[in-house]
Amino acid sequence: MFAKRLFYILVSLVILVGVTRVYFRATDDFRLSNISHPMPYQPDWEASLDAAQREKIASILKQKFTYIGKGAQAYAFGSEDGQYVLKFFKFKHLRPNSFSNWLPSIPPFKAYKENLVVRKNRKLYGVFEGYRVAYAMHKEGSGLLFIQLNPASSDKPEGNLLNLEATLIDKIGLKRRVDLNSVPFVIQEKVRTTRALVNEALGAGDTERANSLIGRIFNLYLEEYRKGIYDKDHGVMHNTGFVGERPVHLDIGKMTQEEALKDPQFWQRDLEIIAWKFATWTRETYPQYAKAIEEGMERRLIKIFDRGFAFADSVPPPRKRRH
Repeated sequence: MFAKRLFYILVSLVILVGVTRVYFRATDDFRLSNISHPMPYQPDWEASLDAAQREKIASILKQKFTYIGKGAQAYAFGSEDGQYVLKFFKFKHLRPNSFSNWLPSIPPFKAYKENLVVRKNRKLYGVFEGYRVAYAMHKEGSGLLFIQLNPASSDKPEGNLLNLEATLIDKIGLKRRVDLNSVPFVIQEKVRTTRALVNEALGAGDTERANSLIGRIFNLYLEEYRKGIYDKDHGVMHNTGFVGERPVHLDIGKMTQEEALKDPQFWQRDLEIIAWKFATWTRETYPQYAKAIEEGMERRLIKIFDRGFAFADSVPPPRKRRH
């Protein structure tokens, strides 16, 4: 009898785990509780709108937004007209998990819980600070139209409330209405990634077009260095792109501001790292065009640095291990 019960319990657990995995895969676990999180009001995070901007945002949000996908920091939904992306922060990865809440506040669990809260808050506030910096100093270069990092609270100025809702079509096709006063969100221009465009150019054998795209990405980074801002994520192929012909940084949650970043000793090495990212990708993906792409980058970097530069004499950055 005991063996039979144990069998049924194990079967039930296996089914539960299977159903849970199917649910996560089907929905990417997008739900209101994962895009909202109580936080104290931060005046520095507030982004006010004038009447014209408010009208534009309201017009954009009249459209339905359909699920595109998720990244490390956000869920993304694309507008019907294909011009905009509405992003919601993934608090699931930016706050302590529910398991830690069940741990008792006694040694050694207390220290673990406190350290976890500190680490998660550092990550959360770091991501929000990245968006604040980008919106304040690099709005066009990050394609940002509006950010709301402070949801409605007693401290939020009444005039800064949008009083709007968004209509979302989730991954499985269900329609959802989200009160935008209650959650942090971002509206960003829709971008085609650098990877897609360079891949398209080299797929057609157009090395001149590929080098032109890479040159404009170099210009984007140079503009950021001049402003003293820096994206610690060097995933240039997927984390940069274009709105038309304008280069744009996509995920800017790791952007920081520091005057020391204007030092040529820093930014020239950083730009070398960006160049190596392109060189490595091209060598692996289009080896027949690697020489033409690298020579094009060398010419540009010599002009930018006002000194000699060759990949043969440059030290590539260490490659990150894939887990």
